[in-house]
Amino acid sequence: MEFRKLISFGKTSFVMSIPKSWVTKNNLKKGDLIALEEEKGDLILSPNVEQKKNKKKTTKIDITGIDRTSVLYVIRSAYKMGCDEIELIYNKPLAKHYRKDKEEKIISIIHEEVNRLVGIEVVQQKDNFCIIRDLSENSAAEFDSALRRVFLLLNDASNDLKQAVKDRDNVLLDTIEEKHNSITKFVSYCLRLINKGKFKDPQKSMTLYHIISNLDKITDILKYSARDIREQGNKLKKESRDIIEKINESIITYYELFYKFDFSKSSKLYEDRDDIIKDISVMSKKLPGNELLILEKAEAILELITDLSEARMAMEHN
Repeated sequence: MEFRKLISFGKTSFVMSIPKSWVTKNNLKKGDLIALEEEKGDLILSPNVEQKKNKKKTTKIDITGIDRTSVLYVIRSAYKMGCDEIELIYNKPLAKHYRKDKEEKIISIIHEEVNRLVGIEVVQQKDNFCIIRDLSENSAAEFDSALRRVFLLLNDASNDLKQAVKDRDNVLLDTIEEKHNSITKFVSYCLRLINKGKFKDPQKSMTLYHIISNLDKITDILKYSARDIREQGNKLKKESRDIIEKINESIITYYELFYKFDFSKSSKLYEDRDDIIKDISVMSKKLPGNELLILEKAEAILELITDLSEARMAMEHN
């Protein structure tokens, strides 16, 4: 760390010399614009303001021979990392869908994923490549709204799972997959905004990124639970339905904790987790194997919420 003296400049200003090595490293010259940003008492200098502002992040990826799920995740991961332009190359027109055991057109898979993501479009498409580009204006103001949407949709999906098993409502059960896709859209958008530096508090960015990523995992568990319950005829015993209702309550409690931190709520989450795990252990000898497997998968939500509670607690110290 270097220290520099302030020099009085006129009646209202002060000046300070900047290390020549920093100027040289950033290719600066006399008259160039430098950004100054105050953050919690610190003054942060950023070089090449206009270049950084206008520079687009691009990536080129060969997806030849990979399966459908991998294609989806390639696009989604590049999007989350803040890429403004994604060029995809493929020498084979089809990709394997393992769950359905069939081949699907790659370009259809690409359009399916692009339609799930906020602000990007396929702008060029040929037989063996396509280009996806960001056409939106990402702003910090959109972050809070998108994150709140994630929580509200997650609460809805969890409530729907609880209600669908209670009423044996297969139509409602099927809608959870649609809600999963909506949640994934806003999760990806929030993570993209963080990676593009649009979140207003950089010190909390890593913790928040971790929280949002785990909300996405909870959404996946709800989707797969709904799918398994549907395939098994949606005939869970009352004890199992009660467990799902308690897990739903924990999801809602975490939502309340996130927006208004309270140690009593975090304690309740830990207590409820232990109680539910004990209940599942007691029931393990009475339930059919397939039904027990559904509960054990859903139990993972409780461990994720425990981790999320610790992360939310850490945000109080930043």
